[in-house]
Amino acid sequence: MAAPQYIGVDIGGTSVRAARFVGQDPVPSRKTKSPTQAAQSAEVILQRLETAMCEAYWRFLPDCAGLAG
Repeated sequence: MAAPQYIGVDIGGTSVRAARFVGQDPVPSRKTKSPTQAAQSAEVILQRLETAMCEAYWRFLPDCAGLAG
């Protein structure tokens, strides 16, 4: 049975960070960081969040499902 996987997200005023964790390992298997662009619209910030989550989970973003709206 495969170990469970989790995505942790930090939305800050200057950057959006996401990390992928596998099983009980406290060290992320993959991390991403990009500017929040907080002055932009909520839609732009949500797109940046979606991208960060997809990049943390999949290396090259194949078939990223996106966020439920």
